[in-house]
Amino acid sequence: MKEKLFAALDLGSSRIIGAVGRRDDEGNVEILFHEELESDDGFRHGRVFNLNTVSEKILKIMRLLSNRVSLFLNAGVEEDEKNSYEITCVYVSLNGRTIKTYSNNALRNNVNNEIVSQQIVDDLLNEGRSLSSQTGDVEVLSVIPQEYNVDDDDVVNPIGCRCVRIEGRYKVVVAEKLLRENVLRCVERGGYSVADYMLAPVAAADAVLSESNKKIGCALIDFGASTISLSIYHNDILRYVAVIPVGSSLITKDLCCFKITENEAERIKTKAGMAKMMVEDGDNSYLVVNKEVTLRYSMLIEAIESRLDEFISILMSHFERSGFRKCIDEIVLVGGGSKLHYIVNKFEESFGINTRLGVIDQCVSPNMAEEYRNPKYAQVYGLIKNATVPSVGIKVVEPEPEKKSVKRKETKKTSFKDLLIDKVKNMLTPDDMFDNRL
Repeated sequence: MKEKLFAALDLGSSRIIGAVGRRDDEGNVEILFHEELESDDGFRHGRVFNLNTVSEKILKIMRLLSNRVSLFLNAGVEEDEKNSYEITCVYVSLNGRTIKTYSNNALRNNVNNEIVSQQIVDDLLNEGRSLSSQTGDVEVLSVIPQEYNVDDDDVVNPIGCRCVRIEGRYKVVVAEKLLRENVLRCVERGGYSVADYMLAPVAAADAVLSESNKKIGCALIDFGASTISLSIYHNDILRYVAVIPVGSSLITKDLCCFKITENEAERIKTKAGMAKMMVEDGDNSYLVVNKEVTLRYSMLIEAIESRLDEFISILMSHFERSGFRKCIDEIVLVGGGSKLHYIVNKFEESFGINTRLGVIDQCVSPNMAEEYRNPKYAQVYGLIKNATVPSVGIKVVEPEPEKKSVKRKETKKTSFKDLLIDKVKNMLTPDDMFDNRL
């Protein structure tokens, strides 16, 4: 099969999105089609909570995608040359409240003043990983090189340098083991395999951040329903990753205090919610929620802004904790929570940093439909962009086993005369048959 297609899954707290895409010879990405379903409480703060619910959703999405793959690849093909195709593996983004980042170093003394080789760099990386390994339910998801100190000089790439002492500095991303294990179980229950995992904040960053953004200094904030993911880049290196266990669903629940249902609260938050008051006559405006509830606009915005202030305060503490607060030149917002009106103004006012809404614009194929530039597809886009092994193959239909033929015993044909004699014999008793009367 010449066409190389890649399948990706974004396991969001509110929605699960599956997509199939391809890349051209220049590496430009095109999302061809997607399927999505509501998560239905299958997740808690980005991690799988109900395996049965999530497994069923994934299976349904993958079957729908497989059907669309067959239709796509068989388009314009003669009937006798058509094949049945199936998705065999999928790329998955990892997200969840237990994802954390911490620093770690690995040191090596070169007594012979040898030249640093790729092998030495790999050994340092493995040492950084092993030193960071923790007991219990935590596993290392990624080890990200920051810089190398070569005889007291900091360099990004030490290969080729001659030195006596080299120290590797790393950011180690860890999470509880169940985070990845539960995702694997859900995918494998449907008969599929996981081709590879990718941190959700990193996948989204590869879709909406340019090389210039990563070089100068940028913070990507993915504002989800039950988590807020933060990734900070500087000098083209990922410096910090965190997943905060709060999200826009808390705003929805706050609005329920106005004696409205959660569905009504979500509706008015999406359609009329503002991150801050931007109109002078807001105090005199009213919003009709239903026949029984009319809400003052200023009260709605006050409730939203109050919760946003809490989120921003938490984000500020992570900015400081990262050590790169002063290096951030721009904030980019993605995710459902970023759709609040005037949220860009709110973040610029709070952080004093240029802020914009993210859009998928990195290595985009000119053939890709405009709808897939929406940042809601950032994670699946980033996964397809970094995929290596194709996800689709021709479906092999195993032939049914041959049935063994059972030889029937040959029966001797009986004439009518013989049948009549047998019937008469059955009617006679033994005494009748051996009567000696003359």
